Amino acid sequence: MNKSRDFVVSNADRFDLTPAEKYGEIKFLMRQPSSPFNPEGFMNILAEALSAEVYNPDVDFIAFTGHSLHISLLVGLVMSQFDSVKVLLFDSRSGEYKDRTINVDKLCTI
Repeated sequence: MNKSRDFVVSNADRFDLTPAEKYGEIKFLMRQPSSPFNPEGFMNILAEALSAEVYNPDVDFIAFTGHSLHISLLVGLVMSQFDSVKVLLFDSRSGEYKDRTINVDKLCTI
């Protein structure tokens, strides 16, 4: 069985990702933060990073940490290739990440 990984857009020191490690190894897709005002360049970087890491939708997660546009583009990119995406949402009350699955077919019926 493949070991789970938690994909994070970029390393932002202000976020403590330690609680997310219970779901898998933290993997940063970008070495440096990218401007949300250049989505085309950002999408190319993300696509290359995901391809290099061989994203597996059955076991891997995307941590919802960072700029909302970057997270949205990353989830959209994954959902354009797979039927679902597993995400980690931070619960500030408990200080823990909660796992959720977003299914494409259910989104299409909303």
